[in-house]
Amino acid sequence: MRRTLVNSVVRSVGRIYSRRLAHVAVAIAVFAAFVALGAQVGAQALNNLSIPNFGQGQTLNTGTTNQATTDSTGLGQVQVQLPTNTTSIFSTQNLGQSLTQGNAAVLPDATTRAQIAMATAEYPVTPGDVYSLTYMRASQPESLKVIVEGDGTVNLGFLGKFQASGMTFRAFKAQVERKVEASYPNSTPSLLMVSAGTFSVRLTGEVQAASFATAWGLTRLSDVVSGQLTQFSSVRDVRVTSAAGTSVEYDLFNYTRQGDLTQNPLVRPGDEITVKKASLRVSVSGEVRRPGTYQLLPNEGVRELIGT
Repeated sequence: MRRTLVNSVVRSVGRIYSRRLAHVAVAIAVFAAFVALGAQVGAQALNNLSIPNFGQGQTLNTGTTNQATTDSTGLGQVQVQLPTNTTSIFSTQNLGQSLTQGNAAVLPDATTRAQIAMATAEYPVTPGDVYSLTYMRASQPESLKVIVEGDGTVNLGFLGKFQASGMTFRAFKAQVERKVEASYPNSTPSLLMVSAGTFSVRLTGEVQAASFATAWGLTRLSDVVSGQLTQFSSVRDVRVTSAAGTSVEYDLFNYTRQGDLTQNPLVRPGDEITVKKASLRVSVSGEVRRPGTYQLLPNEGVRELIGT
């Protein structure tokens, strides 16, 4: 009887373990199916991330819950989740805040402007500048007030008129002093700036209001647009049209991120600045060093966004 009881118990235990092993096998099969599905989704996400270019209103699908929408303004919005610690070089979040929320640049007074101009090698001769030329003649001090006219010409009296447009103050100063010295040897000539001129530039496009901004010789493009942009303004292709009709586009983001002064030029009399509407913005979040909203140009894509 004991042997029969033992055999019965053994058979019962065997049946129980057989059922459990079957359940385990099913669980393993289900897990394997999920792993395969996850690999397929991941591959699709990586494939989508290789898209070379965006177009307005296009969707970047990373296989997550991110989505892309286009609002009534026509401004494409793309949401991207980046799981890696990747640095983007096109974030406009900080630049947008500083230029949209900042205050318009306040000009120093005329005397302060003159002091700054003489200390700055790149200061250009500007209409409205007032200079003072002093020199010795027959042991007597002589002085001459010099004003830069609207077309950039300067009347130096006995030395005649000079076209100073396009010259820096330091170059003009050196040229004038050489001419005076040549006419009156040992006259110790000196050309100093008394006051720096001002002028107006026009600001139009995707700005809070079209307006004229007061500028001076060291006013840069970013100074003019500061505090004047809207949430839809583009900072990647700001167009400056000179009085002569020549147009050049500048990337203010590259100036703020890379320190590239060629993308933030000094404005000149007669310039017209046109701010465009941003055609595509991309919001990046996740484990990134610089999360935020990024603006892409029409010829840029994911590789430019996340950096390669």
